[in-house]
Amino acid sequence: MKKMLLGAGLLLAATAVGAQVAPQAPVAPRDGVQTRSEVVQRARAMFARVDTNRDGYITQAEGQAMRAEKRQRMGGKRMAQAADPARRAEMFGRIDTNRDNMISRDEWTRAEALRGEGRAEGRRGGRGGERMAMRGRAGGAMMRMADTNRDQRISLAEAETAALQRFDRVDLNRDGRVTREERQQARQQRQGMRRG
Repeated sequence: MKKMLLGAGLLLAATAVGAQVAPQAPVAPRDGVQTRSEVVQRARAMFARVDTNRDGYITQAEGQAMRAEKRQRMGGKRMAQAADPARRAEMFGRIDTNRDNMISRDEWTRAEALRGEGRAEGRRGGRGGERMAMRGRAGGAMMRMADTNRDQRISLAEAETAALQRFDRVDLNRDGRVTREERQQARQQRQGMRRG
C-alpha cells in the first residue's frame, strides 16, 4: 500500500514538473479579442513546446522539426475529415454559395481566395490574427525576425519581443487589445502595401 501511494505521489510530482516545463497555450478568447498578456503567455507556451532540448533557445532545426510534426499531424487530420461524409457535406455547402448542389468555377475560385486569405492571416477560426505567437515558425522568416542578436537561435526574451512587436503592429488604436476588426484592417493594409 505504501509503495502504491509513493508511486502515485511520484507520478503527480512528475506531472506537475512536466506541466511547468511545457505549459499549454492558453485558449483563445471566443470574442476574438487578444491582450498583450495573452500574447506573452502564448509566446512562452509555444517556446516551451519548440525548445525540445530545454536549453533555453530555439534553433532552426527545432523549428523545422516542429513544423514537420505539425504537417504530419494535420495531414492525418485532413484525411480523417475528408473521409467523414458529414464533413464533406459541410465543406461542399460552404463552397456552394448559391445552393444549387453544384460548384461553379466562380464558387471554387472564391473559396480558394478565401482560403488563401485565411492562410495569410494565420487564422484558426479567426483566433489570433497573425497568431501573435511563434506557432512553430522558428525557422525561415521567423528566425530572421526574432533572432535580433543574429546568433542563429531564439531566446525566450527574443520570442516574446517578436510576438509583442507583431501585436503592436496590429493594435491599431494602441489600447493593448487586438480585435478581429483590427486584424482585418491590418491585413488589408498589408495587402495594399504589397500591391502598391
